[in-house]
Amino acid sequence: MRADAIFTQYTVQGEQRVPAYFCSHVQDFNNSVDRNALVADLAAQVEHWNNRESGFVMERITNFVLVITKCRPLCDSTYVPTPQWLANKQCMIT
Repeated sequence: MRADAIFTQYTVQGEQRVPAYFCSHVQDFNNSVDRNALVADLAAQVEHWNNRESGFVMERITNFVLVITKCRPLCDSTYVPTPQWLANKQCMIT
C-alpha cells in the first residue's frame, strides 16, 4: 500500500503545506484482508512522521494505491543443477 498526503501547518505567518509519502510493509493474506493491520500501519507511519508535535495536520490523501498480486512460490521444476566443473572441485556442500 502506498499513500501520498498533504499536511498543513497554520502559523502566525500563514499556512504551510508539505507533501508526505507513506508505504506499508509487504503483507501476506490468505483468503482475507486484514484492513485493521493496513490502517494501523498507515496510522503508525503518520504518527512517526509527525512525532515532534510540529503542528502539522493531515489535510488530505492525494493518492492511494493498493497492489495485490498472486504469490507463485518456486516449484521443484526450477532446480538448476550445479555445473560439473564446480562440483569436481569438491568445495561445496550439497
